[in-house]
Amino acid sequence: MTNNRLIIIVFVIAALMYFILYQSNQENTEKKSQEETYEFTIQHFLSPDSLTHKRFLAPWSRKITEESKNRIRFVIFPSMTLGGKPNELYNQVRDGVVDIAWTLIGYTPGVFPLTEVFELPTVHHGNALATTLALQETLPLLQDDFQAIKVLLLHTHSGNSFHFGKDFTGKMGDFNDFAGLKIRTPSRTGAWMLEMLDAHAVGMPVPDIPQSLAKQVIAGALIPFEIALTLKIPELSNLSVKGINNRRLGTSVFLLAMNLAKFNQLPEDLKKIMEDNSHKNIAETIARLWEEAEAKGEQAQIASGGEIMELSDAFWKTFDEKAQALDERWLSSFPENEREKAQQLLLAAKKSVKKFTP
Repeated sequence: MTNNRLIIIVFVIAALMYFILYQSNQENTEKKSQEETYEFTIQHFLSPDSLTHKRFLAPWSRKITEESKNRIRFVIFPSMTLGGKPNELYNQVRDGVVDIAWTLIGYTPGVFPLTEVFELPTVHHGNALATTLALQETLPLLQDDFQAIKVLLLHTHSGNSFHFGKDFTGKMGDFNDFAGLKIRTPSRTGAWMLEMLDAHAVGMPVPDIPQSLAKQVIAGALIPFEIALTLKIPELSNLSVKGINNRRLGTSVFLLAMNLAKFNQLPEDLKKIMEDNSHKNIAETIARLWEEAEAKGEQAQIASGGEIMELSDAFWKTFDEKAQALDERWLSSFPENEREKAQQLLLAAKKSVKKFTP
């Protein structure tokens, strides 16, 4: 056998052994990836008895665990039991203090300037499903708000109504009846609206509302009936105020977000499971949950002996005339060179909500 043939044989054998070892290593890597498990923390600010916990986050996390065959697991921490305050949830999930957080974008004013367009009362009119579906449709236009996190879902409740404490004796039939009242707001867009009514906007997290109403720190709170039920507001309130035909005074946008690095560490098959349980794939189901809970909240207010008053046509005529200034205020919050883009988003948001409104 010549030296050249021997060299070729040795080279072929070496190449074959390398290929076998490479394939084996790849198979072991894939097997390890398939066997590796991931446990994520979820934190939110509501109680374990809330709609968010019992009917959204708990079944949502169980479904993902089942579909991943226990490779993704979750531990949920309600009522901020991992520490911190509700307005810190965005920073917590961004910085990896928690892996997943459910929060309000209004708790961090100015951080989500594009997305808050959906909170305006000129955009949202009272239908959680319509606005939630519109959020999914326009999500590509909102991406600049979410560069530092992985968004899993944006959604809204049915919208804000006024809920006044038991000691409140005012009558709320006229546009001017809100003047001078201290009212809790969930967001800066809500604060703008209250200022338009000449009321005093008071920012505070949802868990602080019951005590603030009971101690008359505030005259009322701007929240949906669903949250009012969770907080047992019907026990503290004799009067709630909403619009005719269920029209509401703007809304709040909820954010379910995941730490970006934690999402990116997942193998592709597990990323797909997370994506399959995100955005438009779950939006309609979640929105309908909130609509159903809103009706139950209204029933609870009536059952407690409280009154639900509907604001008159005259109120809404004045409100709609003045509310265009809220659009202008939102637009003016952007640098001048970004206002044309913001104007296009405002029009797209209104068009999308109208499209999905029955």
